[in-house]
Amino acid sequence: MGRVLLYSPVDATIAGGVQTVVGALAGELDRNGYSPETIWGAPPGRAVAGKSIQHLFARPDAGRRTHLPSLLKTARMLIGTQTSIVNVHYLTPAAHNFLFLRRIFGHRVVISVHGSDLLNPDGQEAEMLPEMLSQADAVTAVSPELRDRASQLANIPAGSIRVISNGIDTDFWAPGDGERPSIAAPHFVAVGRLEPVKGFDILLEAIASARRQGLGATASVIGEGSQRDNLVEKARILGISDRITFPGRMSPEEIRAELRNASAFVLSSRREGLPLSVLEAMACGTPCVATDVGGVADAIADGGIIVPPDNPDALAEAFGACVERSERHAQLSRRARIRAYDFSIRSMAEAYGQVFRALS
Repeated sequence: MGRVLLYSPVDATIAGGVQTVVGALAGELDRNGYSPETIWGAPPGRAVAGKSIQHLFARPDAGRRTHLPSLLKTARMLIGTQTSIVNVHYLTPAAHNFLFLRRIFGHRVVISVHGSDLLNPDGQEAEMLPEMLSQADAVTAVSPELRDRASQLANIPAGSIRVISNGIDTDFWAPGDGERPSIAAPHFVAVGRLEPVKGFDILLEAIASARRQGLGATASVIGEGSQRDNLVEKARILGISDRITFPGRMSPEEIRAELRNASAFVLSSRREGLPLSVLEAMACGTPCVATDVGGVADAIADGGIIVPPDNPDALAEAFGACVERSERHAQLSRRARIRAYDFSIRSMAEAYGQVFRALS
């Protein structure tokens, strides 16, 4: 088969989940002989060292979909890369350009949906999703929930959509040597963009609730975003400023150290596909307390505790099961690490390879 072009419209300068998955997939596909080309859609009009950026656009008007400058850029991309398969990660109108040009260049298009692209699409773009999904040569989803959502939107059989879970480096994300350090009170770690969808306001309310119940828990919320000041103020109002830290963006090595020393990882999201942060925590042997969103419950299985979203009391109650040195905590830690092996980069790349080979 010819070359694979991985195209993602997300911002290449942000270390988000889609960016991490696409980067890891490209590396593993290259090792497997696919010689992939990776091109990003943002930030438009900026040069990013070591990254190829091509911002593509399509009109939401069904009668005037095509944006000629984007179509020309796409054609140059396809000619320059000699692509036989285009794998679009994160569905936006940009995918229309690859679908439209199939009749000229003969490539196949695989659309891979990740979460917010289907669960929270932007405005008029939502109207284009069913059309693009139904026109794709293959569709993949990172969780069964997203598979079902794509099937419903595009009126295509769920069985035709391949579920391919996100993959992580299980060698890097691993428990540290020796026992976890002993800490005076349960300490929880959360990682993600400080945006409303991540539900960190609910996490703060849960910490306050746990404190009222006599559980002196602390938490670190790692990441940056538009809600940082609001969250800091909310912590002050709840009287837990001494219990919460917001260290900002951290390197993978720093996050790994935080996870290794945490009593549990907390996911308080209102919506998700399959967040890498959960898988990374599990691989470090850190039990997870997470909301029942997207593919999270399926991924965690018996390596953590699942609670309803937008429910701080349920989250606080789950914290009590994660007190270190308990047998329950030790069991969750072992099960989380074992379960994480099912989500390796290698297995993810092999699954995508199977989809590509079926189309060649």
